Amino acid sequence: MKQMIKLLILGLLSFIGCAEPETPLDNDQTSYAEAFIIPLGGNTYQIAGEENTEITQDGIRSWTSPATVFGVFFKSSGSPEVRLNIDIESQEGESEIEIKINDTSKKITLQNGKSGIVKVGDFKLEAGYTKIEIQGISKGGSNFSKIKAIKIEHNNDLSPSFVKDNQDNNFYWGRRGPSVHLGYQVPDGINYKWFYNEMTIPEGQDPIGSYFMANGFAEGYFGIQVNSPNERRVLFSVWSPFVTDNPNEIPEDERIIVLKKGQDVYTGEFGNEGSGGQSYLRFNWVAGNTYKFINSVEPDGNGNTIYTGYFFAPEVGEWQIIASFKRPKTNTWYKRPHSFLENFNPNYGHQGRKVHYDNQWIRSTSGNWTELTEARFTGDAIATLGFRMDYAGGFDNGKFYLQNCGFFDQNTTLNSMHSRSSNNQTPQIDFEFLETLGVAITTPEQVQEMDKSEWEIISFSSEETSGEGATGRAKDVIDGDVNTYWHSRWSSDVASYPHHFTVDMSESREVEGFLISQRNGSRKIKDFKIYVSQDNEDWTVLKEGNLQNNASKQNIVLTEKTTFRYFKFEGLNAHDGQQFGALAEIGVY
Repeated sequence: MKQMIKLLILGLLSFIGCAEPETPLDNDQTSYAEAFIIPLGGNTYQIAGEENTEITQDGIRSWTSPATVFGVFFKSSGSPEVRLNIDIESQEGESEIEIKINDTSKKITLQNGKSGIVKVGDFKLEAGYTKIEIQGISKGGSNFSKIKAIKIEHNNDLSPSFVKDNQDNNFYWGRRGPSVHLGYQVPDGINYKWFYNEMTIPEGQDPIGSYFMANGFAEGYFGIQVNSPNERRVLFSVWSPFVTDNPNEIPEDERIIVLKKGQDVYTGEFGNEGSGGQSYLRFNWVAGNTYKFINSVEPDGNGNTIYTGYFFAPEVGEWQIIASFKRPKTNTWYKRPHSFLENFNPNYGHQGRKVHYDNQWIRSTSGNWTELTEARFTGDAIATLGFRMDYAGGFDNGKFYLQNCGFFDQNTTLNSMHSRSSNNQTPQIDFEFLETLGVAITTPEQVQEMDKSEWEIISFSSEETSGEGATGRAKDVIDGDVNTYWHSRWSSDVASYPHHFTVDMSESREVEGFLISQRNGSRKIKDFKIYVSQDNEDWTVLKEGNLQNNASKQNIVLTEKTTFRYFKFEGLNAHDGQQFGALAEIGVY
């Protein structure tokens, strides 16, 4: 009887031991001939959990929530057995994590003070993209682990595809995913002014970060974006002829000038991927609906070129103008009509997106329409390097299409040609009606600024009285000198946003707009509000908007003429993200 009880206890202990977390098997003599290292910095996403965990160039650095799940993606050929190892850094406290591929999961315990390569175990791959899931179970320190890379050992030629290095910031571009393009083939020897395109995003193919660009041209682009869970935009932008990623570096004679814009359209500048003039309309377009785009490119005869974009939404039922820009030092008609699909948010490069394009037409300067039925499919550097293979494009169900991200297995050959059947549906456009759309924007040089000699600053949130030398006071914002400026207090008792000052113009005046100059230096204000009053007691918000991140004089046009004596300018935040604000001059006309 005692022997039987002993055997039962040993059997129970053996059963309990099988349920314990797996640990690296130091006595496992299985060897693999080849190996490759997958850096987490360019191949990893948070795929579950509310914690917004940053994935850096060095991989997973701060990981505290057990609800957080990471996905590491790579593509391989064949279906071999492989061994997975993780490269960790200075483990703090003992932790337990789980690694999963398909239906196989393994738990490992990471010991306090451990660093370097840790064996996880053997897994079976399937041909195509593999997702490695990583999740924390328990931890003794502040983090489950700091993981830099994954090492895959194997005995086959897997021809793996993943972001292999961070040269030219590949980790950032790789996590964004491959951008793909369609270049529409146009007959040579003809001047074209207009390009027309129709675009439909299938339902469920519109994750955050998507830019579905419909009407591209040699100097800019025009399409729709998903900017957040609550905001979508129609975006129309033109690059400056001055090549830079910093709009502040653009000389005055090479800046993009806004000529007209539509109702509720924001206009300003953009940077980081080239620089130039930007306009967008916040509009909650809907996946599944078809939207129409038409834009023009036309020399003005004075060494400049005019670019104008119009958007048709079925929800609105008529064409609306987004903006019209003048690009200096440019003399061209419409060149290189194209479309592209990109993800501009690196946190969403693991989510797939797709778009259909149909009924492309180009119109010559003589008024003749030509249907475009052939296009070349291309990709960006991440695609051409083979770091990401989840891209496709060409002909699909009677239309051109583009698809990227989501780590799907099939892809389209880069630089391949594709064609669709002719629709023979010439666009019906009332060009005279298009010319009536939009509000003309008066440049600062075209208006007469009112005299400010009797103006007075009657209140302000703060001012700098010592750290900026002879300037920095609130009164300097109305002294007529752009070399002096008002600056929020920073040398002591630092003041934070919002910053404001109030002006008494000495008498009521009828105003059409404001002229504002940023300081020629740092601390430029981004978002603002302007309040007005007749008695300094009852105030109304007159204007909300954004200031450009440069020192040029900016024209803030009012929707209609307004009469007031007092106005208060309120800066809400800064272009540099800091708490300090400055402004050189403000005036009215």
